[in-house]
Amino acid sequence: MKRFIYLAGIIVLSGFMIFISCKKENNDTPSVDNTPVLTFITGTDYISSDTTLEVNTVFKVGVLGSKNPNTNIDIATFKIVRDFNGIVEIVHEDNNIGESYLSWESNEVTNSEVGEEKWTFTITDYTGHKKELLFVITTVEQGVFSPEILFIEGEDYTFENVTLNINSDFKVGVNALTNPNTNKNLESFKIVRTFNNIPTTVFEESNISSNNYTWQGDLSANNNVGAENWTFTIFDQSGRANELSFIITTTGGTPYLPNFSPTYLIISGTPELLDFYITCTTDDWEMIKVIVSYPGGLGNEAYTGNGQIMTQYAPFTFSNYFPKLGGVWTFAILGIIKSGQHVNESFSVVISMVVTGTLPLTNWTDVVCDAVGTGVSADNPNAIPDPSGWAWGNKLVADNGGIPVVAGDVYTWTWTGVILETNEGFKVRTENGEAPPSGGANFDAGYGNLDVANSSTHVVDAGGNLSVDLKGAYTITLEIDAASEDEKTITIVEN
Repeated sequence: MKRFIYLAGIIVLSGFMIFISCKKENNDTPSVDNTPVLTFITGTDYISSDTTLEVNTVFKVGVLGSKNPNTNIDIATFKIVRDFNGIVEIVHEDNNIGESYLSWESNEVTNSEVGEEKWTFTITDYTGHKKELLFVITTVEQGVFSPEILFIEGEDYTFENVTLNINSDFKVGVNALTNPNTNKNLESFKIVRTFNNIPTTVFEESNISSNNYTWQGDLSANNNVGAENWTFTIFDQSGRANELSFIITTTGGTPYLPNFSPTYLIISGTPELLDFYITCTTDDWEMIKVIVSYPGGLGNEAYTGNGQIMTQYAPFTFSNYFPKLGGVWTFAILGIIKSGQHVNESFSVVISMVVTGTLPLTNWTDVVCDAVGTGVSADNPNAIPDPSGWAWGNKLVADNGGIPVVAGDVYTWTWTGVILETNEGFKVRTENGEAPPSGGANFDAGYGNLDVANSSTHVVDAGGNLSVDLKGAYTITLEIDAASEDEKTITIVEN
């Protein structure tokens, strides 16, 4: 009997277990998401996932929310939190929405420090169900993704704060490149000047579409006294920008000019040479450029500085000696004052000094001259179309292979029997209007050099050019007197 009950119990228990097992399988239904709906607004202008941006960068973010369609429970609260290194800041919070739908978007600014910042967006309905979205913004130093831009530096360029007289001209140049981290082409460039908080766009170029860009130009300082901020901004195709700037402080009236004193030493030898020294007696200064002009307009040489600061009373000398020529030597000095109340002001000073000695005469011995113009007839057997940059009518080299007859210090070129056209202009000049290979100097001469009293009455003035009012053959002579400062005289007579 006990055995039966036991077996019966086992049977009953087994049946119960089977029943329970079957019951459980019949009630295994899928779970239902009852949380509200929350999604990021996406697009090229929006941040919706983890990203890297520069510090203090403006970015756009937006979300769309709605009640769960299964529960039909309205949205109760919405909250945005940013967390940077454990420092939590509530960006936005609304605890009594009571609506079926939610839309929020805003322009925000990344953290001012380098690091990672987690942004969390949470909505909750009235039953307490909540939905959360998040992304992490990694901030890097300013300029990591910006296009590159640099001032062109040099003697002729302004690239830092400077003081100028009102309406002064100055030159600026910039070079820009794409950022190697983004490889985004450059898109546009803008120059803005801001005076008394009023910005004015000076220059703007769009659609650059290149990985490099160069701009150079002459600008003018303000016509009012004050400080003006100049900004030079390059943009790439992603909208990132980088800029350079400097301040031009304008002063009125006569600009301050430092005092300079020149002197020289004679270096003995054959020939004798000059060693010049220039001393600023009022200020420390930085030399930008000095142009040394020889007496009598015989030439000039330019010398540039290398950033060296010359102290007051310290003599500056040049890298070479000069020929000992008598007359007035001129020094045009461009620099920046480096001491006193005018520090960092630029200046331009011209000084001169007289060197005792004789000025050598010009040697015109082998200088070739030609007559050129539409007045030189093509009927001349040796005339050819002018091949020079003048491209003016015909060219005819003087007799004797174009070189002069020399008598002491007087040099004479002759064109015998030249056929001249009526009412057409011409001049005489160094061949092709260029400086000769040796001796002499480049010149051209016209009616102003004509010896009218000893020339044909058919020779007339054609706007400073020579001309004749009667076609025919003429003899032209050009005489240069080296002893009379290379005075030029032209005589034209009929054959």
